[in-house]
Amino acid sequence: MKAARLARRTLGGRKICIKNEVMKAAEQRLSAEFRNRIEQIVVFAPLTMEAVRQIAVLYLGRFAKQMEKQGKVVEITDRAVVY
Repeated sequence: MKAARLARRTLGGRKICIKNEVMKAAEQRLSAEFRNRIEQIVVFAPLTMEAVRQIAVLYLGRFAKQMEKQGKVVEITDRAVVY
């Protein structure tokens, strides 16, 4: 199972297969009818703060360009991005 291999990561020094943990939780909380409708579980790694900052810079840059088209100037400081 390729997805299961990708879902493995080390947490606290022990390997955990996140996909299997999610399926166990789903079995406990969801009806069989609902579980059977799930085709795939995709596990995402959490974004780093640097990635979030880069995304914010991109969106704020787009926003500033939109405001510029309306004749408005927007100044976005590094402190605002970090906040």
